[in-house]
Amino acid sequence: AVLWVRPRPEARMQARRLAALLGCGSAVSVLVVLQHVDLIPRRSILMTFEESLALLSGPLLLAYVRGALNIAQPRPVVYLPCLVYCGVALVANNWLHRQVNVALVILVQLSFTMAASHAVWKYRKTLPRHLQLGGIAWPIGTMLSVHLAQFVRLLWPDVGVTENIVPLTLSIAFLVLQV
Repeated sequence: AVLWVRPRPEARMQARRLAALLGCGSAVSVLVVLQHVDLIPRRSILMTFEESLALLSGPLLLAYVRGALNIAQPRPVVYLPCLVYCGVALVANNWLHRQVNVALVILVQLSFTMAASHAVWKYRKTLPRHLQLGGIAWPIGTMLSVHLAQFVRLLWPDVGVTENIVPLTLSIAFLVLQV
């Protein structure tokens, strides 16, 4: 009962990592939908914030997976792409009146998903059974499905059905988490 009320510090940190990852996904999903219904202009500080959160989700996924595997956390330098993007996007949007190519954001995200997948593959024999399906497979599977949705969106940007495919994919992943 004491562990239930006062979980170990590692368990609290894992819960915070997962909450941060879910928070990023939720915020990104809402901001993308708001932009698609023209409530947020394409060149706005909120869209820079959305893409920064999308970039932040990669290191958060990696930190969550490494924490679940009980291996060393990634160095703080993994958060650098998000910070660099914020600076570059603010300069590009506000002063150069250009947008940063979203495909680069997706490639950086994908690299973090691959790093998390590699960590799971490398330590798969020591992975507790209860983590194999829900604890680690869900976040990595969600990110992989989001990447697939992003690529579909990039390949067919003018097809109306694909406009909200990324937020829809995230919504389905959140529903699966609830089941």
